[in-house]
Parts: sequence; structure tokens; C-alpha cells
Amino acid sequence: MRTPRVLSGLVVLALAAGMGLVSISQDRAKATPVINEVTREFTDGDAVVTARIRVQDATANASGWWNATAENVVVDVHYEHNGTAIRFVDETLKRPTVSIARAGEASTLSDWRLAPVNSSRTRARGVLYNTDGRFSLTLNQHVIITKDGQEHEIHLDAPQAVEFGLKRDVRMEMNVAPRIAPSGKTVKVFGSITATDDGSGYAPVADRAVDIYLDPTGSEAKRKIATVTSSSTGTFSTSFTAASSGVVSAEYAGSATEIAATMAEDIRVHTGTGYREKTVTIKVGEGSVKARVFTPSSVTVGTKPVALPIDVEYIGGWNWEQLSGTVEMSFSPRKVGFGDRFGPNLIHTIDKYTARGTIWIDGMAPPGTYAISLNGTAVGSITVKKVTATSIRATPPASTTSVRHRIGGTVKAVNLASATWAPAWRLVAGLGVRLYFDPAGTTGPRYRATVKTNSSGAYSYSVAVTTPGRWVARYPGSASYAPSEALTTTRQATLARINASTKTPVRGTRVTFTGDLKAVKKTSVGARWRPLARTTVKIYFDPAGSAGPVLKRTLTTTSTGTYRTSIQVQAKGYWIVKYAGTTRYAPDSRRVLVDPR
Repeated sequence: MRTPRVLSGLVVLALAAGMGLVSISQDRAKATPVINEVTREFTDGDAVVTARIRVQDATANASGWWNATAENVVVDVHYEHNGTAIRFVDETLKRPTVSIARAGEASTLSDWRLAPVNSSRTRARGVLYNTDGRFSLTLNQHVIITKDGQEHEIHLDAPQAVEFGLKRDVRMEMNVAPRIAPSGKTVKVFGSITATDDGSGYAPVADRAVDIYLDPTGSEAKRKIATVTSSSTGTFSTSFTAASSGVVSAEYAGSATEIAATMAEDIRVHTGTGYREKTVTIKVGEGSVKARVFTPSSVTVGTKPVALPIDVEYIGGWNWEQLSGTVEMSFSPRKVGFGDRFGPNLIHTIDKYTARGTIWIDGMAPPGTYAISLNGTAVGSITVKKVTATSIRATPPASTTSVRHRIGGTVKAVNLASATWAPAWRLVAGLGVRLYFDPAGTTGPRYRATVKTNSSGAYSYSVAVTTPGRWVARYPGSASYAPSEALTTTRQATLARINASTKTPVRGTRVTFTGDLKAVKKTSVGARWRPLARTTVKIYFDPAGSAGPVLKRTLTTTSTGTYRTSIQVQAKGYWIVKYAGTTRYAPDSRRVLVDPR
């Protein structure tokens, strides 16, 4: 939560019934200041002085000692001359002043005294209250220029010298409630807008368009939630569904008579179902604090420590002095792995409305359920489980006559290593693993079997693969272990064979190579090897040495899955048939050694 930036000098805290705390603060819009400037030249004989008068557009203040503010209008006059020295005349009848009048009117609103800043600059400061519009300056200044050893008194009288604009001050109040929320909860944004009136303070303004934005944490772009219009009492409100943490802002663009204003507040959103919300009364010192507390519901720990935040939003019955320290957090039963190695667990106040604490848990913490309390008040519980890792692999048939794959793997969990204080991965026996098969298409996973890990933490399942697809191994978890899963893909097994008409031909003669290609297919009597017809196979020659296989023929199997070719043999080496496979059929290859005489 960012601390609200208060530029108006006013901070008010109040309790909004059932909604949380109202925060009154605002950021002034970062507009580029408008600088008004005019240059006037005055002479006396050959003595010349140039006055450059500058004033910025300003914001009108509210009058009254309770709105004690600094001057809102500053007039600077810079002087240039052709003499050797200049001095300002300040006598009873020659009082240096800047007179302010409403543009187009003769009556003077204010006379401000010009005071020297340095040898070539004077300045006047003043306050204009409860008004807006265009105003003009009249400069009244006597200067004496020393030129050629003579003094020249010059009266700088510049009526209507420069105009500037004045807008009314705007103050905005805005709150977001709740500021800490679970995902999907309705968050209300409400507040009010006031501006300086014609009296001595601020009054509600109606029919002002206020844009409400959410700037989410992360890379998501800032987006507008709504545009609301202030009511006759200056109030506005809207709501949205919490989906992510970020910054909520209310922005008023201003008008021809009023300045712009904006205010922002952070919100923290807990996604998913990992946090529980509870409203409690916590003892603090001699008093108590009503708060909404978000505690984690469960955690899975591995070899590295896990930091779990606890969020607190104070909603009543408190004062800042009570919260200036810390609120202690504890857990029961106290076991190894809970903070003992990481220092005390404390809730630290972030600002006047929220606080955050952290529980550190690592693999040394035994699984189970632990109670969490703040200063002795129960606020929730957390379930601790150990992380698991399930593996899976598919082993092709072990022989040319088998059609069965073996689906197998292991399940590991993080446990304390024997005779040590260090958590480590260990294979776990006796865990049930559910196997699912997801065939190619859109049918989705189908349950096939449940197998248990043996004493070595491994499981195995034999199946005839007659349809390509994905196998999923799921360990559903338990009171001590978190769930995990793994997957692998399988294709129908293939069998490529190759034979040579002779393995010891005369060098340079032709050898006939024959063979066939089969695949496991589903039949009325079960899975069987069946020919793969009109399928591409490639013949390679791999000579003795390090040259590697060289492609010699590309063939297509017949309707019965066979192939035949004749090739002249010059050297000793392996002749290889390769089938590249498809998404349905697994690749395969075989080889035969030919050694010519």
C-alpha cells in the first residue's frame, strides 16, 4: 500500500460504516505551468531600462486562518539597462507596487509591495482567494540608472502589462474498500469532490466527471473502470470485481475555472482459493483493533524455504499510537521448520490502514495443520504438505514378437534426509498412481488403471499400444503429500526388417536386399503385427570406419508391406533399413552386415 501523498496540508481519517477507512488525500495533477510574460522598455534621454514581467497561471486559495496557505501568485520583474548601475527608489510617494485587477475592469483587487531580490530583480507575492478568471498586472516602479556619470530617474509605469489566469482549488476524497480482497470480490470506490467557493472555504461541486482507473501490478495496461458524475453533494461512487492487485485512481480533468485533481490507493488481491478471510478483534496494548485478516490456507514445501504473507486491514476501534509498533504472530503446534531459523514472525504496519507479516516454512516442517494467531487471537490455520514429483516413461516392446509397451515411472517427495537436518528428495513407496490415456483427437483422458509404487518408489504397467496418444500419471496427493503428475506420448510400435541375399558376395557384384515393415494394430483377436503398405523406407550403407551412414535407396513398401532392391556392393559395412515414423507410428530400423570377398 502506498502512503497517500497529501499536498493540501489536510489529513482527515474517518470510519465508513461497514466499508473501512476513509482516506482524504490527493495528488495534484502534474500539468505544465503556464508562464505569462511581457517585456516593456522605458527611457530617459539616452538612458534605457527594459523590464521583463513574469507571472504564472495560479490556483485560488480558500480564505480563513484554517486554510492557512502560502502565496499563490508570484510576480517577478527582471531589469536590463544600458548604464553602469541601477537602484530602486522606495520613498513614500514612489512606493514600488504591483496592482492586480480583474481583466477588463478598472477597480483594483490588491496592491502588493515589490521587494528587491538582487541588484537587477524585484518580486511581489500575494494571495487571491475564492475566485477564478483572467487578471491583469499594473507595475509601478521608480529606478535610477547611472550612465556616463549622470543619474537618470525613470518611472516604470506599465498598465495592463501582463495578464494571467486563476483557477479555483479542487480537493478530492477517495477510498477503496476493501483494500485487501479475494479475487472475485466486489470492490467499491467512493469519494467526493469540492472546490473553493465564493465565501471562505470549500463547497461540494456537482456534475463533475471523474474517471476511475485500475493500473494492475505487472505488465497489464492501465484501464478505465468507469466514468462517474458527482452528485449535488459532490459525492461519487462505483464498483468493480477484484481480479488483480494494483493501483486504483480517481482523476478529475479540471475545467476552465477549476484545476485538475487525482488520488490513488493501492489494492491487494489474493487470487484463487489459497487464502481465507476472517474479521477479528485483536488485542493491542491496553486496547483492541478490529481487522480483516487474510491467512494462507495451505502450502506445499520443498527443499527451499517458502515465504507466506499474512495481510491485515484495520477497519475500526484503533488509533495510530496503538499501531506504531508491531503485532506478534504465532502458530501452534510449534514445530521445526516454522520460522525458528528465520527470526521472529511479526506483523509490521505498512501504513495507517494495513499491515503484513510473513511465515517462513521449509522442508524441515512436518506435514500437518497449524493454527495462526495475532497477539493471542486465532485468525486462521494452515495445512502443510510436502512437494512431490511424478515421472513417467513409455518403454517400447522388448522383442520383435511382443506388442506390449511398459508404462512406468517413480514418485518422489521432499523429506528429511536420514541423520541430517536437511530436506532432500526421496523416493516414496506405497503411493497409488492413477494412469490415464488420452488418444489423439478430442475425447480427453480416459482412466486406465491405478498402480502402486514399490519399495523403490517405482510403478509399472504393461499395455498393448494400438492407438497413438498421451499417457498421464497422476498422484492425487494425501494429507501429507501434495499432488503431482507427468505425461508422455506413445505411438504404435513398428517392426522394420532387412535381409541380404548373401553376406559374403564377390566384391563389385550386386546383392539383393529384401524386407518388410509392420505395425501393431488392433484386430478382432487383440493387438497383432500387421503390414504397413505403401510406406516409405530408406536404405543406408554404413561402411567400416567413421564416415557414417550414406543414403542409397528410397523405397515404398508393397500392399503386403514388403520391399526389394538390388545394389552393387564394393566394401564391408552395415546395410540399414530406416522407417522415420509418423505421429501415429513409432520409428524403427534394422541392419545387416555384408562383408565382400
